[in-house]
Amino acid sequence: MSKEEKKLTAKEEAFCYNYVMDAESRWNATKSAIKAGYSKKTANAIACENLTKPNIKKRISELCKDIRTINEELINRVIE
Repeated sequence: MSKEEKKLTAKEEAFCYNYVMDAESRWNATKSAIKAGYSKKTANAIACENLTKPNIKKRISELCKDIRTINEELINRVIE
């Protein structure tokens, strides 16, 4: 399994979800890391590191696509 195909840990998955979806920590990597369970002391460094990992960037991209799909479906319902 290559580095890019490595499965996300539970904390990494939570980081991605919080970074993209959570209203309190959306687009704030440090807050997302803390909310995912990383130490407040190391959250900033971990957050920066996480945002450089290919598998995390891919998951964040997938979540963004999910949001776009949901938004498009909601818009279509409103228009109908």
